[in-house]
This record gives sequence, structure tokens and C-alpha cells, in this order.
Amino acid sequence: MKRFSIIAAAALVCTAAIAKAPKPDSVRIAKYRDAKAAAVSFTFDDGSLDHYTLVAPELEKNGLRGTFWIIGNSVGTWAVSADQVRDLSDRGHEIGNHTWSHADLVKIDAEAVRTEIARTDSLLESITGKRPEAVAFPFNRYDKSVLAEAMKGRVACRTWQTGQGQARNKSTAEGMTRWLDKVVAEGRWGITMTHGITSGYDAWEDETILWHFFAEVASRQDEIWVDTFSRIGAYAAERDACVLVTSQKGRMLTVTPQCSLDETLYHEPLTLVVTLDGVDHCLSFNPFSGPITINLRKLARE
Repeated sequence: MKRFSIIAAAALVCTAAIAKAPKPDSVRIAKYRDAKAAAVSFTFDDGSLDHYTLVAPELEKNGLRGTFWIIGNSVGTWAVSADQVRDLSDRGHEIGNHTWSHADLVKIDAEAVRTEIARTDSLLESITGKRPEAVAFPFNRYDKSVLAEAMKGRVACRTWQTGQGQARNKSTAEGMTRWLDKVVAEGRWGITMTHGITSGYDAWEDETILWHFFAEVASRQDEIWVDTFSRIGAYAAERDACVLVTSQKGRMLTVTPQCSLDETLYHEPLTLVVTLDGVDHCLSFNPFSGPITINLRKLARE
């Protein structure tokens, strides 16, 4: 009888321990890094000198970095020099491929498309030491074959954008804030496209409006992930290509990510969100690293 009581008591303790083991409400990959509500990339077309002398310093004042789309045959002419392109890259800005001559890629043959992209790749790699990870299409024009060619060995291409400027787009401070609010409310990745600043296509009558917008976006980084085009593009591609396989044994949760992308090309860490009792816990992980083991009791105390 005494022995039976001991066994029964042990069984009760075991059952209680199992019952107390936390069980996640959900396990998922965050839409954006650190589970931010939205994302924003500032991108600048054509590589005008103002991008180097005005835009980059204003971004950096706010702790931000942009993506500068460079036309290959313009480097060192009316646009930025090779040294300026290298300096932008060294300062953490992204240097993107905007083709060799800003040709309408839909209107030229496949070999010419390859040449337009490859020549600029070669030039920019020789300047920065890095092959561009993304392409922006001149005139924002592309078709399936152009996109397929541009995506070879790349993480993303710009296929949507919101123009910001005043000569053509008539941007205002109020309108830009409304756009930003909508991006956040809809949980989108907002990509800006800016050309001229003090002169050129879609130049600004008052460029300080753009500088104030940089500051406004920077002030909202608790809810917005602000980063270069390729970094957010790579995250989005990995997120969409990654499947999570989960299993739990007691308090230990094992999450195994399965990502079908090329890990030599995609290397952005993803954010894992484990929800316990309605509280989200975020963990950064490499989608190519294999199983991830999480102590749920420890996580619940954090």
C-alpha cells in the first residue's frame, strides 16, 4: 500500500510537470526584422552629384542608409565619380545597378539586356569590391524575360516604388507623412524613388522637405525597419521561401527552418516570433543553420 502511494505521488508530480511546460500559441517568421510593423527603403536613381553631396549626409545625420542606383556610363561624367561611389559604399550605403546607358530594356534584344546589366556589374564591382545585389530598371520598365535576366545571381529587383520629388510628383510634407502612415497601417514595404534634388528630373523646390522626412522616418524606427533595398529584399525572399518544422518535448521547443534559396547569395538573419500566453518573443536566426532549440520556460521568464 505504501509503495502504491509513492508511485501515485510520483505520477502526480510528473503529470504536474508536464502540465506546467509552456506551450507556444504560435511560432512564425516575422514579416519584417524584429517584428516591425512595416519597412522602408530610400532609393535614389541615376547617381547625380547631389546624391553624394546632399542626400547621403542627410541620411547619415539620422542614422540611415540609402540605395543609390548608378548608371554605368555616367560615372565620372555629370554624375558621381568612381571615388564617390566607393566612398558611399564604404559608408554603408548600397550601390545598385541601373544599367549601363539607362536604356529601355523592354525595347532591346536579350543580348543587349545582358550587356547593359553585365557592364555595370563589372564596373561597380571594380570600384566597390562588391557585385551589385539588385537592379532598378530604367523608366521602371521590364517584362518577364528582362526580370529573369536581371535576377540572375541577385537577391531582388525594384519592381514597385513611390516617386518623391516636386517638379513632377508634387510631393509635400503632408502627403509624404500620409504615405508613411499608410505603409505602416497596411504593413507594407515602402520603397521611395527620388531623382534630382536641386536640379534634374523631378527636382525639389524645397529639398528641406525631404530632409525633414528622413528625420520623421528615423523617429519611427520602433515600428518601421529602415534599411537598404537589398537587405530588406533578401529578408523578404528568405521569409517567403522558409518553412518552419516544429516539435516540442517538455519545455524544449525545436524549430527546424527549411529554406530553398541559395545560402551563398542570401545571408540576412530572420526574426523568429514565439508567442507564449499572448506575448511575442523575438529571436534572430540563420535560416540555413539547422535546428534551433529553445527553452520555453526560460523564454517565458524573459
